[in-house]
Amino acid sequence: MAAFGPFAKETTLDFSQFEEGLFLISGDTGAGKTTLFDAISFALYDVSSGSLRDPTMLRSDFASPHEETFVSFTFEHNRQRYTVRRSPRYMRPKQKGEGMTVQNPMVQLTLPDGTVHDSLTQTNLEIIDILGMDANQFKQIVMIAQGEFLKLLNSSSQDRSLIFQKIFDTTIYQQIQTKLKNKELGVKAQLDTIQAELSNQRDTFDFVQEDVANLPLVDFLDFVDSHIKSLKKNIEVETLNLSQKRAEHTELVKTLTKAQYFEADKASLRQKKYNLDVLLNQSKEIATRESVFKKRKQYKETVEPAFITWEAALQRTQSYQNKLEENGNSTKELNERHQSLLEQKPEYDRYKQESQNLKNQIKEIQDKINDYAILDDQLKQFNDSEVKTKNTQIEIETVKTKIESTKKDILAFHTLKDTLNKEGERLQKYQFDLEKIQAQKEALIQEVSHHRDIQKLKENLKPLQEKFNENSQKLQEIHHEFGNYELNFYRQQAGILASSLTDNAPCPVCGSLEHPNPASIEDETLSKEGLDRLARKKNELSETISQDTLLIQEIKTKIETETQRLKYHSLQEVTEFLKQLQIQEGAHLKTIEDITTSNIAHQNSVKQLENSPDKLELLEKNLSVLLDDRTTQIARLESLDTQIQNQRKILKYKTKDEANNTIDGLQKQVFEFDRKSENYDNELTKLVAKISHVEGQRGTLNETLTTSQTELNGHYDLLTQAMNYAGINTLDEYIQHRKEDYNFDVEEEYIKTYHDSVKQHQQSIQELETRNKEVVLPSSQDIEIQITSLINDINQREKELQSNSKSLDAIEHNFTKITNLIVTMKVLEKEYEEVVLLSQTANGNLRGKDKISLEHYVQAAYFEFVIEAANKRLKTMSQGQYELIRQVEAANKGSRSGLDLDVFDNYTGKSRSVKSLSGGESFKASLSLALGLSDVIQEHSGVVSVDAMFIDEGFGTLDDNSLNQAMRALNDLAGSTKMVGIISHVQDLKNQIDQQIIVTKDQSGSDIKLKTA
Repeated sequence: MAAFGPFAKETTLDFSQFEEGLFLISGDTGAGKTTLFDAISFALYDVSSGSLRDPTMLRSDFASPHEETFVSFTFEHNRQRYTVRRSPRYMRPKQKGEGMTVQNPMVQLTLPDGTVHDSLTQTNLEIIDILGMDANQFKQIVMIAQGEFLKLLNSSSQDRSLIFQKIFDTTIYQQIQTKLKNKELGVKAQLDTIQAELSNQRDTFDFVQEDVANLPLVDFLDFVDSHIKSLKKNIEVETLNLSQKRAEHTELVKTLTKAQYFEADKASLRQKKYNLDVLLNQSKEIATRESVFKKRKQYKETVEPAFITWEAALQRTQSYQNKLEENGNSTKELNERHQSLLEQKPEYDRYKQESQNLKNQIKEIQDKINDYAILDDQLKQFNDSEVKTKNTQIEIETVKTKIESTKKDILAFHTLKDTLNKEGERLQKYQFDLEKIQAQKEALIQEVSHHRDIQKLKENLKPLQEKFNENSQKLQEIHHEFGNYELNFYRQQAGILASSLTDNAPCPVCGSLEHPNPASIEDETLSKEGLDRLARKKNELSETISQDTLLIQEIKTKIETETQRLKYHSLQEVTEFLKQLQIQEGAHLKTIEDITTSNIAHQNSVKQLENSPDKLELLEKNLSVLLDDRTTQIARLESLDTQIQNQRKILKYKTKDEANNTIDGLQKQVFEFDRKSENYDNELTKLVAKISHVEGQRGTLNETLTTSQTELNGHYDLLTQAMNYAGINTLDEYIQHRKEDYNFDVEEEYIKTYHDSVKQHQQSIQELETRNKEVVLPSSQDIEIQITSLINDINQREKELQSNSKSLDAIEHNFTKITNLIVTMKVLEKEYEEVVLLSQTANGNLRGKDKISLEHYVQAAYFEFVIEAANKRLKTMSQGQYELIRQVEAANKGSRSGLDLDVFDNYTGKSRSVKSLSGGESFKASLSLALGLSDVIQEHSGVVSVDAMFIDEGFGTLDDNSLNQAMRALNDLAGSTKMVGIISHVQDLKNQIDQQIIVTKDQSGSDIKLKTA
């Protein structure tokens, strides 16, 4: 820790140097012994170990203004190591400029796997989850601080329940209570729903009269059942009548169908006779078409085959003639080409001579090609050196540019750092302002809550006041009615008494012997029971008004109390101010986000530019090296240029490539001359062979043509004979006949269709005349009128039947629903009886029983273990005088019980409250209780594991004997596996405990030193 409490400088306390057992923290008053506990509590929970020290008070007054305040605490829990580093809120000097600024609280929690949390809220939750206890429970179990040592001893039953719930993980029993309560409420809600549904279902039977509707449920259901049976009987009769009408309708439809068929046959017969007449009128045209068809069919069967054969022979003969003509043309062209080639022979001989001359030139150049290789090598070296020189020059220019850019970066680096400092101060100002705005907003939210509470109280008050006024009016009326009834009753009693008076007999009331005006009986219906009934009604209403008066006064008091807490007169005023604060908060958050984003960008830029001075120095060194390299490269270029010029003086070409290019050019010319000569020779040889082949083909074609002409004449004779047989005079006449468009299939089908149609019409007419010869039926129109009337009757009956059936279905549905609801209600009533008993038992709500819930009951069992373990030490420390005992019953049946604590005095044989113990006795009792709790925690599988305990003061209240007894108890507790730290001024403890942390102080602050065993 550093700049923390009285410790100005950074101070380290290593508990690992101590062995398990007791250790003492001693020192002068105000030196900072308790501050060590504060440091541990602050690091873990962001609070001090005592309730009087706020974290904002932990900044050291001895530290320099620039010293950071922090605590770093490393601890092991369940064999896992954790480190938490935390800083409180405090004022520090501004990093730039004058004045102070707020250093916001910071935290950093490092988990065993290396994960780091830096959120205040998340870290606080993580610590509670790791240790299994919050700050208050930590101070009552592990670190019992000054002023809070007795809290565990004197806690209420409810407070102990919260402590034990976390320590012994009894939340599951609370969940059982909640689930049982929810089950109870759920079943009750279901019962209420079913009862409401039953009432609603009774209203759905609109046929029920008012006197029946008010019958008991069983009688009501009997009435509905009778109505259902009556409806069913009526529906059966209606269904039978409807079936008879439908059968009648079916027979009529059959008769209508027959009539329609008969009328259709008569119409069809008339149409078919008409169609037959039309067909018979076409018979002459059909006969003519049949004659033409037969003649054309004869042509097709006799002349057509001979014509096709002759036509094919004619086409072959013409083909051979065309080929013979083409052969003659080809022979002429080939001879002309042959003569042309013979005339070109001198030119191709010259090509062969030129090719030989060029081959001689190529050999002469190739003999000197090695000298060109030397020149090429010199040229390559020159070019490489020239490229290097140019690249060096480019690098020089690049480095010069980078040097200028780096100088600008250095200037920008200093500018950005100044900007970051200014923006940091601006960010802190906005964060500080934002915290103030958020605090104001939270206060306004509370203000809104108070306004709404008042509004709700006023809303609750209004119906109460209305009810109060109404009851007050009723009470006045009852008072008046009671007074009149009472007066008349007593008059009646006097009249009854007077009726028995006789003259000269003493009156039992006044003793008079004369009775001049005896009382008379005015109303014989008045009775003592009626008077008592009115009195009870008056008293009950008076009691109700009294209770309402108390409730109204209580609400008014709450309204007045809440109103006094208000700072603003109206909810609208608070809401408007809250909206303004929300706008300001949003603006501040946006500004903080913008500044943070800008700062991140600037920080990245600064990080990128912070090495600029070193970069500048490196660049200047590189520039010097490059300038030296350029001077050397220029000298090398001048030397190579001289060598190249000398070599070129003895060679015809400038380079080896130029010589090779010349050779390539000459070789191409040689190739072209040789190619032309070779092509000429090949073409001449092929041409001679082709001329010989064509002349041989000509003889073959002459022989084939002669044979083909003989065949053509024979086929023409056969064609002439066929035409003569068919009556065709000339070939042109037949060819003209063939050109005419005549479709044999279509014509044949047309003639056949005509004859089939005539035959079908004749057969249909005969069938229709035979089928309807003796049929007699009414007209279809008359039958349709009967069917329409019958259908209307059937539809009306169906509607009535459907309406009655629908009504019956609805009644039966609702009747079934009611019966099902009754069955469900009975099941739920049985279930409710069971669950309400369980819920009331688990939640401690049984009337006349202790108000102890299931969770309290389980916690009470744990508490018994704690008390038993505590009494082992308390008996020793009190020499057998005291034992702690748990209150079995609460002071009254209406309060919770189970975790209240008393002390039993074995000397007097009486029990009393633990709060009646003296200071020393309370210390021993609370210490025993804390130690007993530690024992039980280790023995049970709760979520808390305690391996260390710290006790701050309290031993000064003990006498020597009690102190020795307490020390034995603490040594037994620590044993060889735990550490127990004690803060005390008692000298005897310094002598008894070897392991010590000694805290000293001077004008510069406090310091510590360790004393080990």
